[in-house]
Amino acid sequence: MLLVALSGEPTCPEVLVPVCQALAAGRPLDAAELAEPIARDAFAAPQDRRAATAIAVGAWIDEGSPAARCKAKALLTDYFAAPGLPRTPALERRRTELALDDCESQLAPNATSASPPPQPAIGVATTPEGPKSAAAEGGPPPPPPVTRTTPVPRRAKISDSGHLALGGTLVGLGVGFGAVTIGALAVLGHEMGVGRDLVARVREDGDRKWTDAEAQRFDEAVARAQQARWLALGVGLAGAATLGVGIPLVVSARRALRLQPYMRGGAAGVIFSGAF
Repeated sequence: MLLVALSGEPTCPEVLVPVCQALAAGRPLDAAELAEPIARDAFAAPQDRRAATAIAVGAWIDEGSPAARCKAKALLTDYFAAPGLPRTPALERRRTELALDDCESQLAPNATSASPPPQPAIGVATTPEGPKSAAAEGGPPPPPPVTRTTPVPRRAKISDSGHLALGGTLVGLGVGFGAVTIGALAVLGHEMGVGRDLVARVREDGDRKWTDAEAQRFDEAVARAQQARWLALGVGLAGAATLGVGIPLVVSARRALRLQPYMRGGAAGVIFSGAF
C-alpha cells in the first residue's frame, strides 16, 4: 500500500495522501473511511482504487467487529463486480475470508428498530383507570363517519318499445325499397320489350335500314333499361340490408314484450302473450 522508493522515503499517490497520513498517524479506521470513497469512485485510476480497497478492507478486518467485517465484504463485492479493475491474490484471499460472514442477520435488528412507534388513537383519552371516550367525559358524542358512495354511471339503454319502433321503421323502409325495386324491374322489362320489338320489325322488313325515329326510340329504350337495372340493383341491396336489421329487432322486441306487468285495481300479476 505504501510505496517505498529507492531512497527509502515512503511515497504515496496524490489521491491517497490523506489516507497515508491517517495510517502514519496510527488511525487505521479513519484511513479506511477516507479510502472507501476512492475505492468506489468510478473515475479514479484502477491502481488507486485497488490500493484504497486494500487499505479499507485490511483496516476493517483488523478491527474485527461484525459490522466492520460486513463493510469490508460489501466493498469487496462491489470491487469485484466492477469490470477492468485489477484482481490481486491478496484481495482474493480477503474475499474468501469474508465469504462465510452472515451480514444479513447483522442488518435485521436495525430494520426492526427503525419501525415507527405506534400512534395513539385519536379521540380516546388514556387515564390510569383505562381509556375513556369523549361521551363518558360528558362531551357530545362524535359524529358518525360519512360514507360517500361514488355514483356508477348508467349506460344508455333502449327499451323494448324503442327496439320495436326502430325495427318497425326499418322494416317499413325495407318494404318501400322493395317496392321501388319491383318498379325498376318492371321498367327494365318494358324497355327491353320495346327494343326487341324494334329489332324484330326491322328484320321482318328484310333487314332494312333503321329510320331516325326507330333509332332514337331504340337508344332511349337501351338507356332507360340500363338506368332501371342499376336502380333495381342498388335499391334492392339497400332494402335487403334494411330488412336484415329491422326484422330481428322486431322479433326480439316482441318476444320481450310477451311478459308484461300490469296493475288492475288492487291486484298485480303477469300477462303472457304470444303470436304464431
